[in-house]
Amino acid sequence: MASLKVVFVDDDRSVLSEIKAMLEPLGCEVVAFEDAASAWVSLQTVKVDGIFVDMEMPGTNGLDLTRAVRESGPNSRAPIVLLSEVDDAATMRKGFQAGATFFLGKPLTRERVYHLFNATRGAMLVEQRRHCRYPFHTVVKCESAGKQLILESVNLSEAGMLLDSAATLDLDQEFDLEFLVPTSPKPIQTRARTVHQEPPNHLAIEFVGLRREDLETLRRHLSGDDDSKPKAVA
Repeated sequence: MASLKVVFVDDDRSVLSEIKAMLEPLGCEVVAFEDAASAWVSLQTVKVDGIFVDMEMPGTNGLDLTRAVRESGPNSRAPIVLLSEVDDAATMRKGFQAGATFFLGKPLTRERVYHLFNATRGAMLVEQRRHCRYPFHTVVKCESAGKQLILESVNLSEAGMLLDSAATLDLDQEFDLEFLVPTSPKPIQTRARTVHQEPPNHLAIEFVGLRREDLETLRRHLSGDDDSKPKAVA
């Protein structure tokens, strides 16, 4: 399994340096941002395993960023940890209502950070596995508004797939999807949504409302329970 990729957002540069020094030895790749607006630009297209964000920042604050992440983009289900010097019940309630998964009080001592990391590590690993992509080439049937497109997949995860597509599809567009997984006699049929485009000519999509039996089929294939599983890609 690859290193956990974590975004840390805080307007205090010294805090960012301390956090990197604490988390990198634990097997984390820490991507630091000094403001929420810059972090949001990145989080709209770059998949991460966890997000740590300071609640009190000038301009766009941590609550605003949390709401934005939860409402759209590839990280809508990633664990989000809100950090604040105020840890009363009312403040924590606001954080959880915005979509936070965990809450961490400041100052960020090594003991607090390690304890919180251990608490969130399981959730981050689940998110990493959900989006871990494997090379996967098969014919994919896409249908929207009565029109059918026949495309080819590039890779596959539990959450979605990358398509080799010259077709013009709008971002956040939903459509019907069908494809076969090796060793399964029945095709997987689900709704899907376009997420973003990747160079040179690829389209990232996420599954919407995937049935339990289809999810289990994907998990068996991706976990190596059949002989067709390839190695993961970044």
